[in-house]
Amino acid sequence: MSASQRGLEVWASVVFPSLLPFFIVAELLIAFGGVVHFIGVLCEPIMRPLFNVPGVGGDLSGQWEWLVDIHPVPNLQRD
Repeated sequence: MSASQRGLEVWASVVFPSLLPFFIVAELLIAFGGVVHFIGVLCEPIMRPLFNVPGVGGDLSGQWEWLVDIHPVPNLQRD
């Protein structure tokens, strides 16, 4: 029990404060959609050859299944 409490204390005192600025900046960039699109256009020359995705891959509006090639998992439980 003390180990889990210590883990939560470390998360609250170290991890969360160090990630908070990045969370805030990411939300601001997403709120101003033109910035994200501009960054995507800048990343196009790198993203296309490395990952075979457009630089604006984040602008897919929910159509990301092709990116990770998701297939439904069959139900393996026996009745």
